[in-house]
Amino acid sequence: MRIAVPMMGKEAETLMRQARAIAAHPGVDMAEWRADALERALTPDAVCAILPALLRALAGKPMIFTLRTEGGAARADYAALLLTAAQCGAPWTDVEALRCPDAAGLIASLHAQGCRVIASRHDFTGTPALPALLDQARALRQSGADMIKLAVTARDQADIQTARALCERLREWGLDYAVIPMGETGHAGRLQARAWGCALTFCRLDCPSAPGQATVEEMLRQA
Repeated sequence: MRIAVPMMGKEAETLMRQARAIAAHPGVDMAEWRADALERALTPDAVCAILPALLRALAGKPMIFTLRTEGGAARADYAALLLTAAQCGAPWTDVEALRCPDAAGLIASLHAQGCRVIASRHDFTGTPALPALLDQARALRQSGADMIKLAVTARDQADIQTARALCERLREWGLDYAVIPMGETGHAGRLQARAWGCALTFCRLDCPSAPGQATVEEMLRQA
């Protein structure tokens, strides 16, 4: 399982500092640039100005380019920004595949740029029942991504058990997946990512990018 640390800097200077900290930490495998946190206007030119410098600062550790719109307004330039990130060297991108009108086409175009893709779905309201989650997982798998990611909001222990049951089913599919119970209640479930067979999890070095996010050290103690 790989541990990724999100970079949530509002300006380039903070992002560079976060990238250097990730590069220096032996327990972190990769970074995620949450470009939606950028304070300046997010344009293709802004992506091309910042992304290559971040990759250099990461000193060989791979990076996921993420533009989160789930939970907020969609962006008309969403696909163009992801393709720009791939053209500028991003080794991974996150695609909100159930929100994107032509996710399969976008993912194929990203693959053509040599970029690997995580097809994601985030539910900020709760945890759907297992059959509904499996339907979402099937749709994500059909998009042609290299990995699928399902994040749910855990309100109680039953929701954490639903996330665990989802992982048990996904393990049978033989694909790379990440299942994340969000929220403070989901903290204990996040720490089970390795035991649940997840290929990737997201942790923090300092400030979390989401409630309940574990620190890198907490996650490493679960190894």
